[in-house]
Formats: sequence, structure tokens, C-alpha cells
Amino acid sequence: LHRLIRRQRQMCIRDRFKAILDFIRANYAAAIDVPQMASAAGVSERECYRIIETCAGTTPAAYLRAYRINRACELLAHTTRTVQTVARQCGFITASHLGQVFKEQMGCTPSSYRAARQNLDSTRQKSR
Repeated sequence: LHRLIRRQRQMCIRDRFKAILDFIRANYAAAIDVPQMASAAGVSERECYRIIETCAGTTPAAYLRAYRINRACELLAHTTRTVQTVARQCGFITASHLGQVFKEQMGCTPSSYRAARQNLDSTRQKSR
């Protein structure tokens, strides 16, 4: 019985984590916060912190920041949009803010990341 209760709780946590992720995916370009994430999953802010810590090993803010940076990486690598446009589309107020967070997370600037990815892609195409 104890195992069954634990398993049901884990499934419930996963379902709530999925609801939080779905909310982030749908709204990452906007200014979102923990109360909104919690509301999307039908939990308290404290429980939202617990769920994300349990499932992703990080805080809600850090998870959102990493999600936004990953999305920025995709846009930089596969589009010709300006860094300013990518910043806005990924929830950063300015290109400068994106640059600061990007460098902290990725170890390079958005422009240098784009250049490196484009060089990598052109090298792959030549080798085919």
C-alpha cells in the first residue's frame, strides 16, 4: 500500500511538472513568474518550487532561463533573425540582457554562437 501511494504521488508530481512545462513552452516569450507557473499546475508556489526541484534539479527561474537560452540557441543557429529579435522572442527584455545570460550559460556571445553554428553547418554540408 505504501508503494502504491508513493507511486501515485510520483505520477501526480510528473503530471504537475508536465503542466508547468506546457505553460513554460506556451509562454516563455512573455514575462512569466512562479505564481503563474504554479497556477498552471494547480499548486502553491512552494509546491511549484518542490516539483521543479524534484523533477529538474533546479529552481523555477533557473529552469525558465535555461529553456529560454536553449530556444535562443535554436533560433540563432537556424534563422537569420537579429539578436534583438531573438532576445524578444525568447523573453529577454533587451539583446544586452540576452547576451549577458547567454554568455553565463553558454560561455560565448549569441553572435559568436551563431557564427560557430553556421560554420559547423556549412562544414557538414561540404562533407556530404
